[in-house]
Amino acid sequence: TSLQKDGSFILSTAYGKEESMYELLFDNKASILLINDNDKIFINIDNNNFKSYVVNGSKASSDMHNFLNNYSTIYPQLIGLSQRIDTINNELGSNDSVKTVAKLTKDHLLQKVNTNITNAFKNTNSPALQYYLIAKAFVTMPLAKIQELATIACEQHNTHSGLAFIKSIVYKQTEKEKAATVAIEKRLKDSLSTIQKDSAIKKLQQDSLPKKTIMRSTITIKDTLPKR
Repeated sequence: TSLQKDGSFILSTAYGKEESMYELLFDNKASILLINDNDKIFINIDNNNFKSYVVNGSKASSDMHNFLNNYSTIYPQLIGLSQRIDTINNELGSNDSVKTVAKLTKDHLLQKVNTNITNAFKNTNSPALQYYLIAKAFVTMPLAKIQELATIACEQHNTHSGLAFIKSIVYKQTEKEKAATVAIEKRLKDSLSTIQKDSAIKKLQQDSLPKKTIMRSTITIKDTLPKR
């Protein structure tokens, strides 16, 4: 796709009219993300500051832009702190209070990242943006929460192929974790059964040993020293 003299362009998509996300690349290698939730979308771009672009006519694109402005600020802080914590944990003689403060800060940042994703998800009805947010959630959210988001999105847009695809990925991952949990529980159960069996065998062996009677006798020691 190339720009016309008036700055307009026609976006030809491979998915027909299904709402999807597209990356627009420019000659200076800058790029912006766009969701085709409307027939006519207007983008105002400052060549000196691409991150400050404004989208009109596409609520989904505008919502995604706002989300990314917050996410791109918080998430790098979380990654940086996680790396710092790894360094602290590997240092000999690290102060426990320093570790505690770092962990609490990391937990706080993680919560902020996930809250940012959840709020953006709740405030949009765009299947393409929901798809994008669920993909982001894979990095920081527990699988159960991701499954919840995917289920909600698919119920709202049951014909969207992208959401159906990502839900299938979540389902497969969930089944894999369930299988792993079952395998671990079985190994623990088998180990416990073996321990109990060994204990029972040892007790049986001890009970079958012949009993020994210990005879005790009292010995009287007489004083043989001559009396004075």
